[in-house]
Amino acid sequence: MRVTLELLQDGSIAGRAREHSLKLDRPVERGGKGEGFTSTELLLLALGSCIVGNMGSYANQQGIPMHAARLDVADEVAQAPTRVARVFVEAWLDGEIAEDQMAALIAAGSHCKLHNTLTRGLEVELKVRAESLQGEGSLDADRDLHLGLLEGGNSLRSDQPPPTCAC
Repeated sequence: MRVTLELLQDGSIAGRAREHSLKLDRPVERGGKGEGFTSTELLLLALGSCIVGNMGSYANQQGIPMHAARLDVADEVAQAPTRVARVFVEAWLDGEIAEDQMAALIAAGSHCKLHNTLTRGLEVELKVRAESLQGEGSLDADRDLHLGLLEGGNSLRSDQPPPTCAC
């Protein structure tokens, strides 16, 4: 799976996946125009949709009478470095769902791909190249920055400290 993001001249970000697109932006109070989702909102939306999607699929497969569902997903932010430290998910399920079925639905939601990824750690490699994006060829400098994030720590190799996150 691959998505593409492009920083636009107005500071917002265009995101594309397959034939879909959306706009990301910062809230006005953090220097944006407030015209799109923030990165953190997309993270919470992605996690919530993964959880409720797994619950819905499992309910359908097992004949569990879950007629509708709603999730509220919230984060708790930590500093140094700025990050989402905790996520709180509250779900409301509509239907005559027995206690054992509810436990199975919770297990299904807790084993979605994104829940597994976020709770078991992941490695992110960031490679940055200084080059023209207008098709005029590469600049002389080709600098790579690798950032590996693992559960319990991270490493950052750069000449400057990381900026404060505005997402």
